Amino acid sequence: MLGGAGSVTKRAVARRWSSRAPSPLSIHYSSSGSPKAAFAHEDLVMPDAKPPAAELGPVEHTLKGAREITEAVYRILHHAVAVSAMYDRCADKEDVLTAVSNSYEGWGFNVIRESLYREIVLSLLKVHDLDQRAASLINVIRPINAAPVRELLREEMRQRVRSWGLITDPVDEDMRARLLAQREEEVEYRTQRIDQTLDWLTVEYGILRRSKLFAGLKTLRDTSIAHSDTTNVVHGVKYGFERELLGRTVHIFHQLGEVMTGVNYNLDTSGKVWGIHAEQYWRRFVLGPKWGEQFKRD
Repeated sequence: MLGGAGSVTKRAVARRWSSRAPSPLSIHYSSSGSPKAAFAHEDLVMPDAKPPAAELGPVEHTLKGAREITEAVYRILHHAVAVSAMYDRCADKEDVLTAVSNSYEGWGFNVIRESLYREIVLSLLKVHDLDQRAASLINVIRPINAAPVRELLREEMRQRVRSWGLITDPVDEDMRARLLAQREEEVEYRTQRIDQTLDWLTVEYGILRRSKLFAGLKTLRDTSIAHSDTTNVVHGVKYGFERELLGRTVHIFHQLGEVMTGVNYNLDTSGKVWGIHAEQYWRRFVLGPKWGEQFKRD
């Protein structure tokens, strides 16, 4: 029977299904009257239902949050690497400076070059922010140095390495024992490596934070880039400070990222790729209308 809204009524469906052979499926209706199939057995899950996600304990939650911050730091550093490549190619290279010397284009070039430098400094100091809400290195290094989180990292590594060493081929007992011993040696090495790396990160990051290099760029940002200070504070920053800070920060991040995710983020390769992009961009800038001919020759 059709109801007033054009849908099959529950009573009519019940009569139809009662006259048929038993089925493992029963019909259920939503509040809108549309039928929905489900297994009749209570211990079976509906086909379109998802099991509830397991709740994370406090240690797992801390590690999950640290890994999310690690990914955010990577994105910031990747951006800094790209901007640094664009800046390095134009900052003091003779062909670029000659092209803009005594020209109207030089005014615009100076704005672009200074903006690139400012962006490098701002991006770098983002990942060194001490604010607990920031996507920064300290907000990864600090929580994962807690003993329970360290142990969770070690346990994850044990399980990962042991999954690599599954012995499926037929071997004699002596060979199996040797393979298992080698696997356990690898487990021990990699778990010790985690502790060594975390200890190194804590020391190295502290050294970087206390360096004149970092202090100078932070003062420059605070007084001349992010804010304006009229007291003529001496920051002591020299040309190349930003490149050195980027290199040391990337080195620290590479070690941190490998511990956190087991992934080699390889920002050095990203820097080389962006160096090629920068070369192509600024070459076209220098050559101007002649760029097409030069590009064809290359």
